[in-house]
Amino acid sequence: MRARALSSALRASGFEVVEEGSGRYSFDVVAARDDDILMIKFAENLDEESAKRFMDDLKSLSISLEATPLLACEEVPDDILVTYEGVPSVSPRTLERVLKGERLPFVYVSRGGVYVRVRNESIRQLRREKGMSLGELSLRAGVTRRMIYEYETGRADATLEVARRLAQVLGEGVLERMTIAGIREFTARTLGSGERLEGRIRDPILKQVYEKLTRAGFIGLPVKRAPFHIAAKRRAGYPPAKLVLRKNSEPEGEAEEEELTLRVAVLCRSLVLFIRGERSELVSGEATKTVHIDRLDEQLSEILHATRSQAD
Repeated sequence: MRARALSSALRASGFEVVEEGSGRYSFDVVAARDDDILMIKFAENLDEESAKRFMDDLKSLSISLEATPLLACEEVPDDILVTYEGVPSVSPRTLERVLKGERLPFVYVSRGGVYVRVRNESIRQLRREKGMSLGELSLRAGVTRRMIYEYETGRADATLEVARRLAQVLGEGVLERMTIAGIREFTARTLGSGERLEGRIRDPILKQVYEKLTRAGFIGLPVKRAPFHIAAKRRAGYPPAKLVLRKNSEPEGEAEEEELTLRVAVLCRSLVLFIRGERSELVSGEATKTVHIDRLDEQLSEILHATRSQAD
């Protein structure tokens, strides 16, 4: 299932979708529904060189735009999640089943083996309802009392065999289901908050703009394989905001890239900054404001303050 079929499945699940059909960017599909934003890239196999070179950008975009990155790979076995270069990967068939709401256990590959995410509170509650001690459950599950304690406090997941035994003793309710929200949470633990994002910017204008964004409280990264050049979000402690920046090579033209940038920004609820020669524009929703690079940090802070005031 490639971009068109996946887009249909996403729309049927209530997502708004933007497709990128050229294959030259680090995402092929961007989709948004409520708090879930997905950035999806397709690959035939995990050894595909093109897939590997897209991963750093996909991670950077996902952290800066608070999205969940996904690699939809034909080579990944169905009904299991693997992590490739820090990005979660599932088969297109698995993703389709998740979108349809099928009750798949959250099975994933990690260092040391294959694991199933377990619901810590359900294990504790069902164990107590059945009048079982930690020791009794540990004997029936074939693990130590300490391991049962780890499951109940959310510090560990179970191996496939242990998960099967827990489900036999306590019921299927102890197994976490694979959902979009669950994949988002799983990925957030891997990627982190992005406070230590780093990247080298060589273009003098982009470097100047990036310094202004930093003064306005933003962190972000340059991206090579996207229709824009920088994706950023505000640091912890600042009112939340996201921004994508595109610097046009020519003052006029490049309409397709600008349109794609705007469409992605809308789904990600992000500001857009277009650098067009001496004229720059900041797009916030349906409003467009001319800005000056030498005063960008001041103007950006003013615009964000005014936007918050209107929302209040």
